[in-house]
Amino acid sequence: KDSFSSIPVWVKLANVPSELWTKQGLSYVASALGVPLCMDAATTAGNRLSFARVIEMKASSNFPTSYKVRRRNGTLVEVLVQYAWKPSPCCDYRSRRDLWKDLIYNSHIAASFNKCLKVIEVDDLRSVGHFFTWSNKRAGNFAVNKKLDRALANWHWHNSFSYSMAHF
Repeated sequence: KDSFSSIPVWVKLANVPSELWTKQGLSYVASALGVPLCMDAATTAGNRLSFARVIEMKASSNFPTSYKVRRRNGTLVEVLVQYAWKPSPCCDYRSRRDLWKDLIYNSHIAASFNKCLKVIEVDDLRSVGHFFTWSNKRAGNFAVNKKLDRALANWHWHNSFSYSMAHF
């Protein structure tokens, strides 16, 4: 299974029928796009007439700008969708897969690199954002997963800037 098959996306929904302005109703409306994860505080408190929620969507989704929802009385209403961010076509996980298909993992090089990190006394800096990993897609003891993006810092940096993090 591809590691980038789904992504979390903030969406704002408009034209949601008033009878669906409950936690369950909004989950029903949002589930047409993907798996609902959470709502923003203003929507949860009922202080906003538009609706924002994080939804886990398939990375291959066409990200519709509207879709139809069936009301309790059976009629259909069009819900409008705005995305805070959409992945660009170059971020498509399927195109990245081809970049790594011929990669040969050399444990000697990895061990040498890890030894170097230990000698120069640097460690991974906390990070957030888009993480890219490579996997050989094998199971059990034959599986190899590698983090490709990383930021390193020495102990002085970690002590001086304990809340710092890299944004990818």
